[in-house]
Amino acid sequence: MKAGTIYAILGGLATITLTLLVLWGPGDEPDESESVLWHNDWELIVYHELRAWSEEGPPDATVAVRPDLRLIRDPGFFEDDYYVESPAGGQIGSPIVRRQGAFSVSNIFGDLRSPKLVSYIEDTAENRERCGLNEPLVRIQLGEDREEEPTVELTIGGKAPSNNYYALSNVPEHEGLILIVTNALVQSFQRDYDFYREKRLLYYPADSYTESLVFTGNIASPDGRFSLRQERVLDEQDHPASIWYARAGHGTEREVPTHMAAALEGAARQLQIHYFADDPRAAGRPQANEAWQEAPEIFQATFLIHAGSQIVIAVRGDLPPAPEAPDPDEVLLIQKDAEGPVDYVQARMVRDILKHLQTLALYVEQAPADEGEGVL
Repeated sequence: MKAGTIYAILGGLATITLTLLVLWGPGDEPDESESVLWHNDWELIVYHELRAWSEEGPPDATVAVRPDLRLIRDPGFFEDDYYVESPAGGQIGSPIVRRQGAFSVSNIFGDLRSPKLVSYIEDTAENRERCGLNEPLVRIQLGEDREEEPTVELTIGGKAPSNNYYALSNVPEHEGLILIVTNALVQSFQRDYDFYREKRLLYYPADSYTESLVFTGNIASPDGRFSLRQERVLDEQDHPASIWYARAGHGTEREVPTHMAAALEGAARQLQIHYFADDPRAAGRPQANEAWQEAPEIFQATFLIHAGSQIVIAVRGDLPPAPEAPDPDEVLLIQKDAEGPVDYVQARMVRDILKHLQTLALYVEQAPADEGEGVL
């Protein structure tokens, strides 16, 4: 057998072995040298507050308990999706609202995959009383299947030394023990309900970028349309660089200065939710979903993301001239995709986009006819 054939076979075997290790290898196996409560990839976490309390002081009967928080992980082949369910407006008894989970939700699932066990003591009636477990503060429930009821419970009592907490678990291996768990495990749930909701409207996978961005609507561009396109190239030093092209209306596409195009694209990427529709701070404003039907259109932005997807974001509302001092609570209506919920966005963010769009559209219209023509 020729040497080249042998090397080819060995190379093929090495590639197959590496692929198998990546897909089914040990990966990020937990450190068995550290004491932990369990090793498990949960799909469901439910936080249930039994008594009103905070890190700053003891339980307070005059303060309402926080509403239940239900965190969900939907495993995917390349990445997981996270969701959060909580009562509308954070008010107990209100209809349950399901939203995309923020990064904090994925962090909680990561922390509870292999939570640290600080120490433990014997589970006796005297110790339960001393550790505040006869009148616990919180119950955290965990499930391996998001479609089923949780199977594991961690009941949190009073504070332990070094700012940790005493806890009881229904895991058979913990029978007869009062556990001492880290403060971080409990503290991660001590935020308002909207902290766990994703406010960003755009998600860019690693190494992705905006291939094109098209605005339509009541904008300062012919035919109410403005298009932006980005090409990725290598410069003379083989460093990644961008070339931007723009088209006002249905006119000729032209190359435009990078700083001008990047300013518009960057402002558009910053769009995010300021108030959720059920946020009590939005009280006094027309209901978002109802107001959406009658509100005048400002613009619709269609993003085509490389190695990602197409995302459509629409903004509606009455937009008067900018005040001398920007009001952070001046809001407009915003919706991601046609079937998505309607929420509120800061008006100043929309004005910023329109300012950059008008500047770039004017540049394109005034550019010489033979300058940097392309095809969009």
